[in-house]
Amino acid sequence: MRAVVCNGSIETRTDLPEPDPGPGEARIRVRLAGICGTDRELTRGYQR
Repeated sequence: MRAVVCNGSIETRTDLPEPDPGPGEARIRVRLAGICGTDRELTRGYQR
């Protein structure tokens, strides 16, 4: 599965397993996603 992981920096991963939804959950296919400026600031430690 492709994913963007934020652990102090923004990292693109392609080696993560497909999620297995639990009871009452659903797996959806994301067609388009974006990262905004606030997302980038959070990876740099910004907090209010």
